[in-house]
Amino acid sequence: GWVVLAVVVGAFAQYLYGLATFLAPCAPPSLRQFSLSTHVVVGLAIYVASAAAIVSGIAEKAAWTHCGYYNKKGDSYVLDGADRNPAEHYHLFPDGCKFINGAALAALATTVSTLLAVASLKTGAESDVLAGKKRDDLDLPSPASTSQLHMPAPPIV
Repeated sequence: GWVVLAVVVGAFAQYLYGLATFLAPCAPPSLRQFSLSTHVVVGLAIYVASAAAIVSGIAEKAAWTHCGYYNKKGDSYVLDGADRNPAEHYHLFPDGCKFINGAALAALATTVSTLLAVASLKTGAESDVLAGKKRDDLDLPSPASTSQLHMPAPPIV
């Protein structure tokens, strides 16, 4: 539906923007620095929207397959009032509906786990880039010291 279309268009736009901003050699470093946090936030928003598209598709499938409470005869299970303990009647669900519920929960759990993992990945390098530090200000080895760690230059003949 419309959610999936929005996710595909947004992901494609994000991809093109990332190519133009971070891969193009003509993009100034100030633009890359400014765009990094926005690019990450928009990417996460597209990821969450894709999870919403997955769950809404699963919910639509559940609705079309008439997932609900059924008694042992296969008739629809009718509640007289509020179902205060739905777990008590969960065994009445068909196996396909239980699978659909599990798939939706797995999609939600994966999304939440990914968001938590990304939130905990604030590495020092990313923080330095976001803070606007230049290469000279960072705690990186100089090119001269790294060349001494590798093989010596071949002799000039």
